[in-house]
Amino acid sequence: AGWRVDVLGAAPRPGSDAAAARAQWPGPVLPLTRAALRALPDADVYVDAIFGTGLTRPPEGEIAALLRHLGGEGGDGAFYRPRLVAVDAPSGLCLDSGVILGSGRGALPWHALRVAMTVTFDSPKPGHLLEHGPLTCGQLVVADIGLEPFRVQGGRGLRPALMTALWPRFELADRRRAQGPGGEGPWLRKQQSEGGHKYAHGAALIVAGGAGSGGAARLAAR
Repeated sequence: AGWRVDVLGAAPRPGSDAAAARAQWPGPVLPLTRAALRALPDADVYVDAIFGTGLTRPPEGEIAALLRHLGGEGGDGAFYRPRLVAVDAPSGLCLDSGVILGSGRGALPWHALRVAMTVTFDSPKPGHLLEHGPLTCGQLVVADIGLEPFRVQGGRGLRPALMTALWPRFELADRRRAQGPGGEGPWLRKQQSEGGHKYAHGAALIVAGGAGSGGAARLAAR
């Protein structure tokens, strides 16, 4: 209540869920273009809900131009980034691989959309945690949507009913040290840096058998 909301959207496919949702919106829907966005007054929050989890090819045309604008083309990235919230993933990010579609692996493309927060549902997706995902998703919030009964088989939960993943901070239990008075061991706290590498967190030596006896080592490495 009390918020002014402006909606930019593409024409939905007739009969789709998007068409039904648009029919319920009482206000105007502006074209999903950079020109329409720039014509609006500055906002406190920008919600990127253009693409969902099934995106498999790079955005094109006006939508691509809009995303580049939000990503900083023209020098406005410092303004938009702390105000951007993505639904499922920043548009353009592949949630299977974590790669910005059309760019390949490696350095983060200059035009990639980077947001302050990403809200996804039920569980993190691989792309949130791989490749460009940690650099573009900001704080990752996983919201429970009541799927816990579908994850229970034979009385055993496949994963906790409520999951909250915060990236880039994460914690690992340190079992090498004595447990504290509360029965819980100390924690190793690590901070993922932008563009960091797995070797920056240390290395593990796995000692296994000779040729033909390396199965356990391979499993441990995974």
